[in-house]
Amino acid sequence: MAAVMSAKALAALDVALADRAQLEQGWRQVRELEGWLTARRAALFRRGQELELDATRSMEHTGGMSRRQAKDAVARTEVLDAAPVFEAALVVGDVTDAHVDALGKAVKATPELLDVIDRLVEVAPRLSPAAFADHLQRVAVVITAEDADDATFERQRRATKLRRWIDKATGMYVLHAEFDPETGAKLWSAIDREVEALFHGPPVATLPGDRSDHNAHLAALALAKLVTTNDGAAPGTGTRRAELQVLIDEQTLRSGKHADTVMELAGGGTVPLSRIRQLACEADIIPIVLGGDGVALDVGRSRRLATADQRRALQAMYPTCAMMPGCSVPFAQSQIHHLDEWGARQGETDLDSLLPGCPGHHRDEHTGKIRVEMDPVTRAVTVYDRAGNVIARSDGPPGRTARPPVDPPEPPP
Repeated sequence: MAAVMSAKALAALDVALADRAQLEQGWRQVRELEGWLTARRAALFRRGQELELDATRSMEHTGGMSRRQAKDAVARTEVLDAAPVFEAALVVGDVTDAHVDALGKAVKATPELLDVIDRLVEVAPRLSPAAFADHLQRVAVVITAEDADDATFERQRRATKLRRWIDKATGMYVLHAEFDPETGAKLWSAIDREVEALFHGPPVATLPGDRSDHNAHLAALALAKLVTTNDGAAPGTGTRRAELQVLIDEQTLRSGKHADTVMELAGGGTVPLSRIRQLACEADIIPIVLGGDGVALDVGRSRRLATADQRRALQAMYPTCAMMPGCSVPFAQSQIHHLDEWGARQGETDLDSLLPGCPGHHRDEHTGKIRVEMDPVTRAVTVYDRAGNVIARSDGPPGRTARPPVDPPEPPP
């Protein structure tokens, strides 16, 4: 037993002649002994209760403890009853009485900490009791925030509604809908898929004359197709399952929110962590792996059009049009641009040559009004006008929040 070995080593240690290393070892042995004694007191107290003895009185009169010490021992026993893994850590000296006291105080204020006790016992041995108390406070704040997220999401689900009427002046059917983020993201994904199919399919004869209305018109046709057709699960049809993409870092998924948490629906919406974890159990996972610099790893090559995986990777990197840094048109309304034009320049459909662009800037590039270049490694974008002057540039993908463009250098005199 570790405690017995520690006791023997301490008994054999000549403290008066001990060097620094021996003193450090001696303190570790004291820690192991005290942890074992705390766990042993808890076991004795429980047994006394089983025998219907006044266990507190036994601690005071037989154990020689003060009333305060006995009270603290009872409180620690209650904590260890609720968190047995900490009692096991005490026995081997991984944690101390002070760690247990910090845990008891924190759990009293935030009982939900017991839901993550396995993670807490992994962290505690690496922290001093004071640092562990600070860590518990931070975790409690996160848990409280997650509870608030759950409450907000539940309110959003209850507020989901669809209103329908016929406009008497135009005769048009009007829909006004509000959806919770999860349902809305699924609906948007399905509509985006249909819009993409319509955009690359035969010409749509009903497109309005105003180009700024094209996307809205296609979205309306896509929604109509989704709810009125039933022709199997082929791509671009109404019965194919809606796709829900969630951007989340592995640490948050496994251990909860932290200072650098990434947790959002592709497109910008948010759902609580509890729901994301549930979705991870229920649904197929679509991994979007970002490198340390925020650049998505290459996910494959395709024919002329970007693959679904490539679109997912681009959406993970760019919330808005990337062909003109600072453009606020959402990714969902953008088209995928080949930097090496697929037909004329025999460009390949590789991720390092693709950028999302809004219809306006995409058209400007193809008509020669602007020229867009991108570093294939950093994905830094530089935009030139017809005369070759730099009019905008970025230093790479903006990530989850769109960043303003980097000011271009002053043109030479």
